[in-house]
Amino acid sequence: AHVLVRDLGLVPGNRVLLRGFNGRWMAAAWLATIKAGMVAVTTMPLLRAKELGVIIERAQCSAALCDACLLDELRQGTRHPLEAEAIRCWGHDGPDSLEALVKARATPFRAVATASDDVCLIAFTSGTTGVPTLLSINVTARVESVSKASRARSYIFLTLAMYCAGL
Repeated sequence: AHVLVRDLGLVPGNRVLLRGFNGRWMAAAWLATIKAGMVAVTTMPLLRAKELGVIIERAQCSAALCDACLLDELRQGTRHPLEAEAIRCWGHDGPDSLEALVKARATPFRAVATASDDVCLIAFTSGTTGVPTLLSINVTARVESVSKASRARSYIFLTLAMYCAGL
């Protein structure tokens, strides 16, 4: 969350594209985005440049957190390109890697207070029949959908959602 706010200069409500495989860094990127009061725009790793361009444009993304192995497709996919300075990647050894930037921020980030009707997640349909449809999910809906999941998963996700929402 420090990287989004201090390094990228984002504010609550900004939309952050998340591009990566399921794993700890993708989960951390999602949690940081929500904790900073921003909107996570999640994508699948199999999406290509053209599809990413539509998502970035329609969701009005201000920045992106991306697995380094998926960066080329992201850079090619922007009709209104995200500035190189607005993209941070994990999975490489450079001093500008998300891992290095996070390690440099030792202080905890205090979660932004959000309202129950604030949008926290934007997802898109596949778009196989035309332009992908945007689906926005607010904090309350996220908590409700999570509570319907399996008991163990719902406990973990509900805890994360409540923590992010400052409850």
